[in-house]
Amino acid sequence: MSSHNLTSKRLTDLGLGIFNEFWDGVHPHYLPFLNLHDSNESNWNLTISIQRLNTIVEKHSEQSVQEGIRHLLTHPDWRPHLVACLVLLRLSPQARSTLLDLFWERLSLGSWVSPQISVAVSLVDRNFKMKGEKILSDGLAMNDPSLLAQDHHALPGPRRPYPPEGKTKAALEFLVHNVINDTSDNDAGGLHARDWKQTLLKLIDSKRIVSCEILQGTA
Repeated sequence: MSSHNLTSKRLTDLGLGIFNEFWDGVHPHYLPFLNLHDSNESNWNLTISIQRLNTIVEKHSEQSVQEGIRHLLTHPDWRPHLVACLVLLRLSPQARSTLLDLFWERLSLGSWVSPQISVAVSLVDRNFKMKGEKILSDGLAMNDPSLLAQDHHALPGPRRPYPPEGKTKAALEFLVHNVINDTSDNDAGGLHARDWKQTLLKLIDSKRIVSCEILQGTA
């Protein structure tokens, strides 16, 4: 069994509310969301992942979905964060407004998928540029209390020598200023943000990914 499948099995017991259903304990259904590309896998691919997510969201109340997003974001593992990004886009503007602070908080706590989180927030938060500018100016406090006494990268992502703040700021630099300023210590955060946003918008335009009103901006 692959390491991705093992991770999927472990995630079934994380207490993710209604989104426990997204993980079947066998296939890494979160993985296609990492770059939003299709694969040749017959049991898990982007189409299947989108369908699984749609089924969960459509059969539960918006309030339950909001609570589920809180579970996804408060866990330090990056895989639930990725799922939360796609769910956020489906919510009404009113529901989104109650959750935006949690997404910004997740960025401040650290996540290996900070570019994807940044893109999702940029499409729904009308104050994104102002908040992004503040982070670029003042920095972030990467201080997740649940990661104390353990490797900071153990759950947010694979072991890397770079500071997670650098990846987040590189993503924001692109999304706020439309500039890619990637270096050896930020894990190509700007490039990840650009590519994920471009692919996401194409999927939304083709209606493969369902989204409520979004702010496309110029980046």
